[in-house]
Amino acid sequence: GEARRGGQAGSAGFLLLPVASVCSMEDLAASAPSSVGLTYMVVASQTLGLAVILATGAWMGVYRGGLAWESSELQFNVHPLCMMVGMVFLQGDALLVYRIFRKESKRSTKILHGLLHAVALVIALVGLIAVFEYHKKKGFPNMYSLHSWCGIAAFSFYWLQEKRSEAGKRFKVTNSLQR
Repeated sequence: GEARRGGQAGSAGFLLLPVASVCSMEDLAASAPSSVGLTYMVVASQTLGLAVILATGAWMGVYRGGLAWESSELQFNVHPLCMMVGMVFLQGDALLVYRIFRKESKRSTKILHGLLHAVALVIALVGLIAVFEYHKKKGFPNMYSLHSWCGIAAFSFYWLQEKRSEAGKRFKVTNSLQR
């Protein structure tokens, strides 16, 4: 079928918009109303995220003996804290950047988004190295549980996404230089 004009419903109930009405992210950001509800949700998510990080740090510090890289017993404790900070808190913050800072320039939000993702990736990698080193020192097998396989899959997909993003940036720069 032919696409209907003027934002009418299509045969499957989807809203079909004319191609001329497609707008950029800047247009959407400028026309989006400021949401007080969003502010409260962001404050709540950041408060909860920091509380979880503090609780994880307290759990590792008080009840599990602390954090240490050289001590085989305490090296494992680096893993949960790094994963919480990197894969949950910072990755979530990186995803929220475009929504929170929608009135800022696209360049600055892209830089902040990329930096948060890069820092999250590095911190998560430190957490992975900590658990593998701990297993090596203790003589435990690696990748013996569903948790470890799901964790490696999540980290691998996250890493591949970052690599794909970097390749896309390089292609854009190369492509724009060729014009």
